[in-house]
Amino acid sequence: MLLGRLYSTAVHPAKFQLPPTIRQLLSSKDKEIPSTSVTGWIKSIRKQKNLTFAVISDGTTAEGLQAVVLKQQGTAPDMLRRLTNGATVRLTGNLLKSPGRGQEWELVVQEGGKGAIEILGDCDIDTYPIQKKSLSTEYLRDNAYLRARTSHIAAMLRIRDKISQNLSHSFESQGFTYTHTPIITGNDCEGAGEAFRIAPLSPAVSDPPTPPLEFFSRPAYLTVSHQLHLESLSTALSRVYTLSPCFRAERSMTGRHLAEFWMLEAEWNLATRFDSVEEICAFVEGLVRSTVDVNSPDITQLWREREGGGLESDDHRTLRAAFDSAQPWRRMTYTEAIEALSAEHAKDHPFEFEPKWGDSLSSEHERWLAEVHVGGPVFVTNYPVGLKPFYMRVNEDEKTVACFDLLVPRMGEIVGGSVREERWDVLTQRMREHGLLPATEDDADAAAPGAVGSSTNDLTYKWYADLRKYGGAPHGGFGLGFERLVGWVTGIDNYDQDTAIAHRTQNLPFSFPSMSVSAGTLIWISVRPLIRLAAGVASGYIITKADIFPPVAARGAGQVALNITLPCLLFSKIITAFTPDNIKALGPLVLVAVLYEALGIFLAWIIRLLFWVPHRFRYGILVAGGWGNVGDVSTAVLLSLTGNAPFRGASDQNLAVAYISVFILVFSITLFPFGTHRLLAWDFVGPDIEPEVVQAKIKARRGRIFRFLLFKWRSEEHNPTPPLNHREIARLDEEKAAPPEQTVTSLQSSGSVHEDGTTVATNAHDTTKPPQSKESPPVKESVTSPPTTQRTFSHYRRLAITYTRAFIKGLFNPVSVTIYVSLPISLVPQLKALFVEVPGVHMPSAPDGQPPLAFIQDIATFIGAASIPIGLICLGSSLARLNVPLSQWRTLPVGAIAWMAIGKLIVIPIIGVLMCKGLVQSGLLFKDDKVLVFISMFFSCLPTATTQVYLTQIYSGTGSAEHISAFLIPQYILMFISMTALNAYAIQTIF
Repeated sequence: MLLGRLYSTAVHPAKFQLPPTIRQLLSSKDKEIPSTSVTGWIKSIRKQKNLTFAVISDGTTAEGLQAVVLKQQGTAPDMLRRLTNGATVRLTGNLLKSPGRGQEWELVVQEGGKGAIEILGDCDIDTYPIQKKSLSTEYLRDNAYLRARTSHIAAMLRIRDKISQNLSHSFESQGFTYTHTPIITGNDCEGAGEAFRIAPLSPAVSDPPTPPLEFFSRPAYLTVSHQLHLESLSTALSRVYTLSPCFRAERSMTGRHLAEFWMLEAEWNLATRFDSVEEICAFVEGLVRSTVDVNSPDITQLWREREGGGLESDDHRTLRAAFDSAQPWRRMTYTEAIEALSAEHAKDHPFEFEPKWGDSLSSEHERWLAEVHVGGPVFVTNYPVGLKPFYMRVNEDEKTVACFDLLVPRMGEIVGGSVREERWDVLTQRMREHGLLPATEDDADAAAPGAVGSSTNDLTYKWYADLRKYGGAPHGGFGLGFERLVGWVTGIDNYDQDTAIAHRTQNLPFSFPSMSVSAGTLIWISVRPLIRLAAGVASGYIITKADIFPPVAARGAGQVALNITLPCLLFSKIITAFTPDNIKALGPLVLVAVLYEALGIFLAWIIRLLFWVPHRFRYGILVAGGWGNVGDVSTAVLLSLTGNAPFRGASDQNLAVAYISVFILVFSITLFPFGTHRLLAWDFVGPDIEPEVVQAKIKARRGRIFRFLLFKWRSEEHNPTPPLNHREIARLDEEKAAPPEQTVTSLQSSGSVHEDGTTVATNAHDTTKPPQSKESPPVKESVTSPPTTQRTFSHYRRLAITYTRAFIKGLFNPVSVTIYVSLPISLVPQLKALFVEVPGVHMPSAPDGQPPLAFIQDIATFIGAASIPIGLICLGSSLARLNVPLSQWRTLPVGAIAWMAIGKLIVIPIIGVLMCKGLVQSGLLFKDDKVLVFISMFFSCLPTATTQVYLTQIYSGTGSAEHISAFLIPQYILMFISMTALNAYAIQTIF
């Protein structure tokens, strides 16, 4: 009985058919098809009283199918409400010829019919990301999981499918075999060194293990090309091809670089030995012409939607001419191309890079040749030997190789191919020149596995040369960038719009979506680094209060941290993190740093205007507002945050410290070489003024400001302010007097550097007694009147020379010098390759296979790791030495202290977040650089730098700094709350 039931319900596999798609239904030749079911997503819907019009799409066609739903009695009341954009439905009705314009068919559905409407998946229309409106590339990149539902991406995917099918038919007609080549490989085909290295993930940590745990007992990589494996297969199958993904670790943020892309590659034994490049060119031209239908509905739709003229543009006419013309595409040699480019360059120098024989053709050169000189596709052949990889056959002139690049308008190169070098002796010699084979047989005996192409003792490529020893025949092949071909024929200029899911540097779709992070997780991510910060600060505070960490020890630790460990940390991170691609973040970072300083100074000025500030702190409050703790606090927090999800671990840590160095550099330059630290000295010029006098003045000023804001301003004659006595007026006049000429100790001479790269006197940590050395004399209490005699030109010249020397000297301290040195090294590939591996740069290795100066990088990393713990301990020690007796708090400017803490740690962070969002919208901050955006927001929430304590102690002449101490304590307490909130919000917003 059971066998009978199985037999009766089974369908022969060869006869099984899925229901027809919308594309199949629309291509039907019947007049009408009754009782037809259609499944798809609602792209648009329009509801009327008795009718509902909905366009249904299942992705198989660009047009979609219009469904007309007739309302009847007995329909479920919520059914119509659930029909929304994005909902998945199955509609059953009659497929009829449509009386409307612009459509041939429509599906008529009786709403009350049984099973006429089935909602298979509801869609929350309020949060649905793919609404019926224009969506930017960046928006679709952030919502990559749904972007295929847009008509633009869906059309592109159908074009890729059609071209792939046509390619398969064309290769099959030529006798080719489709093969599956490996993704994991031990070699770098192009020799550029831009391969992704793979290793198993350690279960204990989220970051890749260091050194990598080799799964294959030697380094393994994701392939950048399948050519070498195809050549191996062609020795057995004669003609082979593959369409497979490739991977390249090229850190470029442009729209024409993908980390994952698809390559069509083919290899075959050549039918002729001479003029073989022409055979490959002819094959490629015929293949492209036969597989692309420029008149297809999807290609037409994409060109119609393209900005810049669409179907009537010159680009589209050039494309049509390339496929409609019976004339072969143009051929020219590299030498002829250089001659044409040089002649054009000599006219009015239109090129940024001067064309020279022996140099690569830049993108502008390729586009000019295809767009202007030829006006269509062009094959450029016979490039110089030095420009092409080792496997291309050297021509008889020994200066060029038998190769070609196919250049097309708008895109430049889309195909590259060559005759492969079949001569064993010539090939092995070229491989030795490229460092891919041992120089001698003795070297071969000593060879050991190592990095791809990085050692002349490496035998990774020996098998490729041995193919020539065992029946190797003349052969050739090519590689076609599939995304480039699709972009050329569709008018899409951005490569990440030519593929289903685009992977670029700093962009990994479907990873850590913000919607999956709970509030508790965000809070914990934000609190965790502050716990480490608090532990370090508390350690310094406790050991200082216990007299275990005396001032002399703190002074020595500060010297070590700022002169040794912090420069080492910056050096190790900057060299690794900065590249020519992300160095453009330097300008935005400087802008943000300066804006935050200006915003803080403005806030302090407003507070000084409205609240009582002690006379000995009237300029110090401006410094307290403008210069925050950009050193130990920011480095400690950001190293912890960027080392874990949602950031990318070690790479983002390096980048974060490199970006922090910019803020430290701006801090050091604006505070010292520009002389703003002298504001602290001005606080102690002349006699002090009693708080009551200053309070009376502030009260009068505040009254005038409030009356002005309330539009009740009255002249002083009708509403006079209570007059001050003559002594108070004299004292207020003294406050306005210019600072007297006096010698101020240069902070850049024989001093120590604090946590932000600033330099302070060697006894700055000792708050028990004022400095009395010759280098730092106490400031006199008397005020000398400005000289009345006219000063000579020589006086101003000496003054200018003095300030210029001080400015130049202030530019050079250990931290600043480290930044000056490491930045050029990180940007020059040949210099950077001395310390770390650089893709595309081959550098002789040390005996351990590492770059020759990698040991310096290791030493800097080792020493720099101590920077943060030492800096936090010193910060805790500084806070422990702040001396504000409880009895004095009632006499302190509580209003100014409170508003300074609120302003720096609540108001400025709010303004900073809004400002950063505006900079992102304007393009000044790069949205894809999440570390850049996060750090720009983070630096809005920093308390006043403790450097000001030491500077105030020096300039006071008494070693005291009670005013700044009172301002610091509330800020560092409030910092833990405000910084947690800011970090959580920034992570939620960015990710």
